[in-house]
Amino acid sequence: MLAQDWEPVVLRKPKPKAQDLRDPKAVNRALRSGGQVQTVKKSDAGVNKRAAATVVSARKLDEAAEPAALGRVAAEGAA
Repeated sequence: MLAQDWEPVVLRKPKPKAQDLRDPKAVNRALRSGGQVQTVKKSDAGVNKRAAATVVSARKLDEAAEPAALGRVAAEGAA
């Protein structure tokens, strides 16, 4: 005679990958369904701080009265 197996079988979906969670379609789906969506603003988003700092430094160098070249040091004490 055939015996039947009545043990429960649990099926689980794999966790979504991080890249799939960042997909705009997935974010919109979560917003529509009322799921949790975390937004984090990047520290320098939309700001070009490095270029502005370079311009200020270049202006200071142009306005400096001293020459930009450094003087040479005698080689006597370097032995």
